[in-house]
Amino acid sequence: MTRWKRIALSSVAAGVLVGGGWVWLKEASAALPGNPPGTVIRCKGDKSHLLQVNGGPGLNAVTSGFIDATVGQSSTTSDGRLTTQLTVNGTNTQGYIDGVGTLVISMDKSRAVPPSSLTANQRGSAFPATQTMRFFPVLTLNGEAFTSATPVQVVSSSVTSFPPQRGTVYVLTNAVVLKSAEGNEISLEPGKAFTITG
Repeated sequence: MTRWKRIALSSVAAGVLVGGGWVWLKEASAALPGNPPGTVIRCKGDKSHLLQVNGGPGLNAVTSGFIDATVGQSSTTSDGRLTTQLTVNGTNTQGYIDGVGTLVISMDKSRAVPPSSLTANQRGSAFPATQTMRFFPVLTLNGEAFTSATPVQVVSSSVTSFPPQRGTVYVLTNAVVLKSAEGNEISLEPGKAFTITG
């Protein structure tokens, strides 16, 4: 009887190991196609924001430049969709607002970078996916820097590849208030925020 118990326990242990191995293989194979962890993706694009300076009239600010993101680890969500961690590590776009002056949008690298992600919209396929990008912005208007206590969040729910294809549009989902050391204020309104140009 003892011998059969040992055999039965060995079989159970083997089953658990096989199961654990299968789970490990499943997690290891969950990866963003063509983008292993550590890959840095640079997306060129145009930023478009509706902003107000010190509560004044709405201004349409268009800047051109890039945003960089580093690909992190991939896993599956509880409902089986592929999700990949992203980290915004740099952005710089520049433009000119008629009657106001030069605007530069960059990133506040003194702040901890909030997590970003790319998550498949359905099981069984990496795309289409929803990409969410978060970072603390710095707006420099005519040499005066404005920073925010809260991060911006830009989202596209129809990303068809990564790097994203030209024409992919991201929307700012939250209003953001930025203040300067001189006591001035810029408000960003939600809406279309970034369009991939290359």
